[in-house]
Amino acid sequence: MPALQILKALAAETADSPEMRYLLSQVVLEARRAFGDAALAIDPGEVPAEPCGAYLLLGPQNVLIGERSLRAMRDRLAAGVPQVRPIRRTDSGIDLEEPIYTLRAF
Repeated sequence: MPALQILKALAAETADSPEMRYLLSQVVLEARRAFGDAALAIDPGEVPAEPCGAYLLLGPQNVLIGERSLRAMRDRLAAGVPQVRPIRRTDSGIDLEEPIYTLRAF
């Protein structure tokens, strides 16, 4: 039983992209650093029946989630919060002195 099960939906236009695969491998690496153990399922169709510590559901968009964010999510779950739903920093409403450059259009 992995501590974190990552369920990733793929968009048809990026499914075979080496850049997307690299980005996803980075997310898995960061998840393993934060949770100790993480498994990846591509286009699973539904949440697997086997028990798991936590699930990270990722849509077809490209995403990079770092260890720090994943640790914060893990800590919130450990504190008893039933769900953690991160938002994009650019959608947070926080005013920053410098612009945010994303990897969305790799």
